Amino acid sequence: MTDSVRIRELAEVNPSVPEFDAASDSTHVTFVPLEAVWPAGRLDLSRSRPKSEVATGYVRFREGDVLVPKVTPTFQAARSALAVNVPTGIGAASTEVHTVRVRPGNDPRYVMYGFHTEPFLAEGVTAFQGVAGLQRVPDLFLRNFRIRRRALDEQRRVADFLDDQVARIDEVIRLREEQLSLLGKRRRGTVDAAFAASESMKPTRIKNLLAARPRYGVLVPKYVDGGVPYIRVGDLPSLGTPGLDLPTITPGQSLEFSRTQIRGGEVLLGVVGKMGTAAVAPSSLAGANVARAVAVLSCLNAEDAPLLSAWFGSTHFMDQATLATSGDSVQPTLGMGDLAAFSVCWPRDPSQAVRKLGSTLERISALCNEVRCQIELLQERKRSLITAAVTGEFDVASASGRGVA
Repeated sequence: MTDSVRIRELAEVNPSVPEFDAASDSTHVTFVPLEAVWPAGRLDLSRSRPKSEVATGYVRFREGDVLVPKVTPTFQAARSALAVNVPTGIGAASTEVHTVRVRPGNDPRYVMYGFHTEPFLAEGVTAFQGVAGLQRVPDLFLRNFRIRRRALDEQRRVADFLDDQVARIDEVIRLREEQLSLLGKRRRGTVDAAFAASESMKPTRIKNLLAARPRYGVLVPKYVDGGVPYIRVGDLPSLGTPGLDLPTITPGQSLEFSRTQIRGGEVLLGVVGKMGTAAVAPSSLAGANVARAVAVLSCLNAEDAPLLSAWFGSTHFMDQATLATSGDSVQPTLGMGDLAAFSVCWPRDPSQAVRKLGSTLERISALCNEVRCQIELLQERKRSLITAAVTGEFDVASASGRGVA
């Protein structure tokens, strides 16, 4: 990059926080787990913990630091965030983030936007260390990454421009996400109506629809490159997508959990944390295995699988799942025995129900995919704009006059 400078010349990476050291053990400090790290003003700084609880095992930061996720896939999602208006002034964050503190004479927003550019994200992936599924970006990469050299007033001009343009794009993204939420509610209403009690339905239990007891998968995955594909809850919505990139585990571990190896046609259901995510396993994933948070359900009749997968998105299922996990003290975890005993109104003619419900859900899914595609394009547009502004591909001053969002 012409006239560039390494990040370490503009900022410290993972610096000490003397203010944290000086605080008493009873002092409350802001607490930021990895899931709370989001850019564009969405960094969640609402949590706090006594210093004594987070003095070890966490990364320390203070007001004005940039938090940079270092673990896949959060790193690739460009979730670096600037910590401003930190309630306690100091904090503790997940060890899965690097902290960057900009030196005097530089704008932390400019450096933060550098962590959202395409070169930073692409080069960071090549610098990953560790095995598939547990890869991290080392701090040395951050220190040596090059960013365009600019005077402080230029940095501020670029940051001001991006603050405005990114906010505009993010607002459109927010509206599209609202559309997705409304489509999700429409989908649930459709499913609820399809499984409502009537003369064409019969009451039964999930276990009566299955060829075997539901089972959950691998407890602690042993990731390797080129092993057995490994399906997590977050992968379920994309199972039918061509070219889906799944992490892989050792063949020996998959064999140890052979009870949950996929043949194709099983219903896969998320049973830890947020419930209701389900999909029918495609035959193309035959031989794959699943995570502990995923239950595998094999239906007696193959035609029941898409219906059962749809029912897991119903209010009736969610009500029973909420009741079954209400006593869980930490993360809701649905037991296999409870799941098998869930009641359901099942169609007397499943084939007719599949045709009727399937066509409606396909239309809703098509609309959802269209909106998701729009969101992806907007995210790409945002990233390209940030890259062009930071690297100097266009003159921010002239672009500000005509607007580019």
